[in-house]
Amino acid sequence: MLDAMLRWDETARAWLAGYHTPVLDAVMVGLSRAGEGGMLWLALGLVIVLARRRMAAGVMQMALAIAVTSLLADAVVKPVVGRLRPSETLADVRVLEPRHASRSFPSGHAANAFAAAYALARLVPTAQMAIWLLAVAVSFSRIYVGVHYPLDVGAGALIGLACSVFVVGGSRWYSVDSAARTPPVPR
Repeated sequence: MLDAMLRWDETARAWLAGYHTPVLDAVMVGLSRAGEGGMLWLALGLVIVLARRRMAAGVMQMALAIAVTSLLADAVVKPVVGRLRPSETLADVRVLEPRHASRSFPSGHAANAFAAAYALARLVPTAQMAIWLLAVAVSFSRIYVGVHYPLDVGAGALIGLACSVFVVGGSRWYSVDSAARTPPVPR
C-alpha cells in the first residue's frame, strides 16, 4: 500500500510540475521565497496591525501558530520521517531554487501557510477566500519549483491546520469586517 501511494506521489509530482512557462516560473519562485519561514504571513500580519491596532492579539496568535507549526514540522516530523527531496531520488526533476539541506516530508511552507491562513481567515473573514487561495498557491509552488511531493504538501497543510486550531482554539478577535463585529439582530 505504501509503495503504491509513493508511486502515485511521484506521478502526481511529475504531472503537477510538468508545465513550465517563464512567467509562471517567476511567480512560483516568488511565492516560494515569500513563504520561507512564514515571512509572507508575518508581513501580512504586520500590515493588519498597522491598519487596525486592536487586531494585534489575533496577529500574535497567528505568529504563535506559525512558531508551533514550524517546531513540529521542521524539528520533529522531518527528522523522524527523513524523506528525501524529489531531486535527490528522481533524475528528471527540474529544480528552480537552491537545494535545501532539510528533508522533504512534510512541507514547512505548506504547514506555515495553512497555520497562518486558518488564523487570518478567522481574524479577517471578508478576506478569507484570498487568504486560503494564497495559502494554496504558496503550497503548490513547492511542488512546481521541484522541492516537494504532493504528499509532503498535503501533510504540511494538515499539520499547519491542526497546530493553528490548537493555538487559536475558539478565540474570536474583533474583525476588520464591520459586519462580523455587529451582533445579529434578535427577532
